[in-house]
Amino acid sequence: MIIHTLNNTNPYGARSGINSKITVSAISSPLSVLKNDFCYCASECNYIETAFAEPLGEDYKNDRASFLFQKLSSSDTIVFDLYKDGQKIATISDNTYGVYYDGFDVAPLYVGFVLEWEKVIDLHGAGMYQVRTKRTILGVSDELESVIYRLLPYSDDHADKTVKIVGKQTGNIKGNPLDFTGLLPDGWAFYVRVDGWLKLVNPTYIQDNYLDSNDTRLQIQDKIVSNYEVNILQAPASVLNLFLKGFISLANDISITDYNLFNVQIYRDLKLYTQDFNYEPIMNQRRQDLVVLFSEKTEDTKIRNF
Repeated sequence: MIIHTLNNTNPYGARSGINSKITVSAISSPLSVLKNDFCYCASECNYIETAFAEPLGEDYKNDRASFLFQKLSSSDTIVFDLYKDGQKIATISDNTYGVYYDGFDVAPLYVGFVLEWEKVIDLHGAGMYQVRTKRTILGVSDELESVIYRLLPYSDDHADKTVKIVGKQTGNIKGNPLDFTGLLPDGWAFYVRVDGWLKLVNPTYIQDNYLDSNDTRLQIQDKIVSNYEVNILQAPASVLNLFLKGFISLANDISITDYNLFNVQIYRDLKLYTQDFNYEPIMNQRRQDLVVLFSEKTEDTKIRNF
């Protein structure tokens, strides 16, 4: 059998009534939080994140927590409720307990809230708190629960053996439905306090020199780059993912304050840049340790001769 392939000199033109294929992005399920029916309460206690507050105190003595969600249409609703000891005490609709954002100039369908714990402790005192977010997206409703926060008055003793990490996002993380570009001038901040410590490790000495005509080494520029580790102890996925999914680790601005009383020195609001992770999860354990490696953001420990 002989087959000839001939060009079509009279292709069928596009006319009204002809079907055509248009490639579009699919809308994912509006509420896609994965859960098991299994009750972990039988085998483990709830994870509790400690929060500190001192009304009118210095910034390092006052913690924050942030929440940001996206509606898909103007008819959707997102409501933040504040609970204390399991009882609802407020629905967030203004700046009474922090800063409430009902839309942004560049993202009118985003709803956000930055909880300022000094306002909470001033109005309701210390205790166990939680934020529950009720969402109705395209007619589908659910409720998300934050971690439980143990709110305490600040003291150096209470804060010992913890680290506070703040990451401010101003960009767009591919693979994440939220785009942080232009939301706020300084970026949208993620806050977390973890059990652990910050330490200076293996400073890097970098030399730039040359040999003159007498084979004598002459310095052009030398510098020392400080490297750091943050050791995070026994944290759940909600905390680990702040780093492993880039919310904090890919942030444009990262600042870390260490509260360990017997650290070699005081590290407060240290500006760092993420370098790497050391993460080796143990099987059959939902809470894991994580080491995040950083270097200093501003490398100004240097000397130049030319």
